[in-house]
Amino acid sequence: MSHTAKPGKLLLASSVLVIVGCVFLLSFALSGLWNWGPCGMVACVIIAPFPLTIGLDQYRGTFRGNASAARTAAGFLFFLAALISLPLSIQLYEYLSAGSPADYPAALVITGLTAAACGVAAWNDIRWARELDRLANIAELADAAASNQSGRQVTLRELAGLVVVLCATLAWTRYLVRSEGPQYAEHVHVTMAPRSLPREAKDISYCRGSRGLIAYEFTIDEDGFRRWVEGIGSHESRAAKVQLKPIDGSTTVPTYRMLHPQLGGPNHVTVKNGLEYFWWFEDRRVHAVFDRSTGRAYYYFQTY
Repeated sequence: MSHTAKPGKLLLASSVLVIVGCVFLLSFALSGLWNWGPCGMVACVIIAPFPLTIGLDQYRGTFRGNASAARTAAGFLFFLAALISLPLSIQLYEYLSAGSPADYPAALVITGLTAAACGVAAWNDIRWARELDRLANIAELADAAASNQSGRQVTLRELAGLVVVLCATLAWTRYLVRSEGPQYAEHVHVTMAPRSLPREAKDISYCRGSRGLIAYEFTIDEDGFRRWVEGIGSHESRAAKVQLKPIDGSTTVPTYRMLHPQLGGPNHVTVKNGLEYFWWFEDRRVHAVFDRSTGRAYYYFQTY
């Protein structure tokens, strides 16, 4: 009778999915080292060890039959599932209580599926660790373990797999760094803007800051600005029924120039004739202003 433990198809599938996910998450963390915001860089340095640890333990647990590594991977995955589920539940509650549709329903679905996948993978790891422990208690396994010590050496196939994983990590990191684009740009086309702007927007200048902050300035007609403003708010601002209003007297809006010392020009612009959309709660802000006298739009957005 054979007492050799062989992982099942579901365990293999979930393990490959976890390892691939760890590669993407590690690449994302490494790409953050090129982030211009110190908070982002520190966060990425803190995050990077976790996908590396989870990926290694998942491999050792599934493909090398290490029960301890399987339990460690399961613990991390259960924690990750809970970590994703908590803010997801809070956000769903906010949407339901506000009575407004979700800003990005596809993102919510993907987030929920990710949490579920982590939970399923963790449960598979727990079952696998128990199976390995059961087999380890069988006396006949001692001889097999002794005779298979040489199999615990790193094989050529594992070295080749490691090279593939390293290449994939570096390639994806490079792609993320390149796709991020520059921190700031002036007088560019709408296709070079890091966030979605209306097609008719011209002569775009922007700068990104830390903590999800971005500021824009661009030329557009009033009708185009009105149509664009309908989709720029968050679910919180829509729940607060924030409306686009004519400017009463004057209003001042920060410009993109205030986010970088090398950008010359005024840090704020005062507009007396135009339209304004403004929502602010704690550290989150959505501020859009249209100046009728110049045809310029100003946008200041901070997510957290």
